[in-house]
Amino acid sequence: MRLNSKIYIIIFLLVLAYPIQARSPVQLGEKLEYEIWYNFVKGGQSWMEVSKIDTIDDRPCFHIINVTRSTGVVDLLFSIDDKLETWIDPQTHYSYKFQKRIREGKYKKDYNVVFNYQDSIAISNSDTTAIKPPIHDAISIFYYLRKTKLDTGKVFKVNNFDSDTLKHYDIKVTGQEKVKVPAGEFNCFKLEPFSEEGKLFEKHENKVVTYISQDSLRLPVKITSQAKFGQLVLKLKEVKN
Repeated sequence: MRLNSKIYIIIFLLVLAYPIQARSPVQLGEKLEYEIWYNFVKGGQSWMEVSKIDTIDDRPCFHIINVTRSTGVVDLLFSIDDKLETWIDPQTHYSYKFQKRIREGKYKKDYNVVFNYQDSIAISNSDTTAIKPPIHDAISIFYYLRKTKLDTGKVFKVNNFDSDTLKHYDIKVTGQEKVKVPAGEFNCFKLEPFSEEGKLFEKHENKVVTYISQDSLRLPVKITSQAKFGQLVLKLKEVKN
C-alpha cells in the first residue's frame, strides 16, 4: 500500500473517531464582533473570541474571552468595562471554568469558579457549592446552542451557574425570523428562556433572547436583553478567522 493511501485511511479514521467535534462550527481563532445598542442608542462594542486551548484538570478546553465596553455618550453617563472568560470542552461545549471582571459605573466584582464534575461541586473564590452536571455559564451557553440541532418547538434544559448560585431553566426555540444586522441578513432560529414551570420569564428578569443563524456557522446574530433600565441589543458586526 502506498504512503498516500495510508495517510488518507488515517485521516478517515480520525474523522470517524471525533464525530461530535467535526459537527461543531466553533473553531479555534474565531472572533465575533458586535455593536451594542441601549434603548435604540448605539453605545458600546463587544467581542467573543476562541483565543486558545488551555488545560483544566488534564482536559483540553477552548479558552473563550468576551469583552464588553461602553462608548460615546453612554460611556460618559455609565461606563462599562467587563471581561468574561470561559473554558469549555471542545466537543460537548460544557463549562469547566468561568471567571468575570465586572466594571459597571461604581459597581465592581471579580469572580472565578471551577466545575469539578467528578465530585459534582463548584469551587469558587468564595465558596464550594454542590452542582448538578453538566453546567453552563453566561458565555458557554451560546457555544452549546451553536453545536446543537435546532427545530421550532424544541426545548433544552439548562443548568446555569454564576455567583455561587445554580439556576435551572429551559430554553425553547420559539420560531424562525429573518434578522438584519451590520454583518448582513440571516435566517435565524429564535430562542427564549422559560422557567421550569414552563412560563416565559417576566419582563424585568433580564430575559435574554438569542437569534442563531440557520447556516453552517450557526452564529449568534443578535442577542437582546430586557432589564429594568430598558433594552440592550447586541448586533453582529463582523466575523473574523
